Amino acid sequence: MKKGAKGAPVKKVQEKLNKAGAKPKVTVSGVFDDAMMSAVKAFQKKHKLKIDGIVGDNTMAALDARGKAPKWGVKDISRGLKQLRMKKKDLTTSRIDIAVLAGEHHKNKEIKSAYRLFDISAETYSKYLLQFTRKMERIEELRVDFQRYLKGKPHEQKLAESEAQDLFKEMQKMNKIAAKLERIFERDHDMFLQKLDDTAVAA
Repeated sequence: MKKGAKGAPVKKVQEKLNKAGAKPKVTVSGVFDDAMMSAVKAFQKKHKLKIDGIVGDNTMAALDARGKAPKWGVKDISRGLKQLRMKKKDLTTSRIDIAVLAGEHHKNKEIKSAYRLFDISAETYSKYLLQFTRKMERIEELRVDFQRYLKGKPHEQKLAESEAQDLFKEMQKMNKIAAKLERIFERDHDMFLQKLDDTAVAA
């Protein structure tokens, strides 16, 4: 898109220039005039793009990002990673404790069976937590890359943001599955302990 262009697409770019902080603001007329070209050049200079006054792919990508970092939900990522690591740590501790108890009653077939069931659900839950953690860590990597290394590279910024958004959507689905696996793990954990109590009472 260059000087002389007209129509709705020009209006959209004029609106984006204004949202990006064009000074003076561009008149949203739908006509690519001298004033708009000056605003485009100023935007390109600010974001270290080729200064030609033409709205090409890189300039459009930078306008879409408006030169600002996307909403990464930094606090949510940090808190989420902390919670996942705590869950992983608690799960490992629980598995060790249950394994010790199962070892003390290795001759009891019912306890051995209950332990086997617990171990399967614990292993499944553990592997899923690991996958979940890795995806969240990838989002954190993308956020750091966006802020530190991709400045002045609007196309790469857009790709990083797009990947992060896809990961966020995938993790929303994974979160439901993780919650279900956690409930199964807790059920089998409690069943094992109940089996121990029943055995102690019977003895």
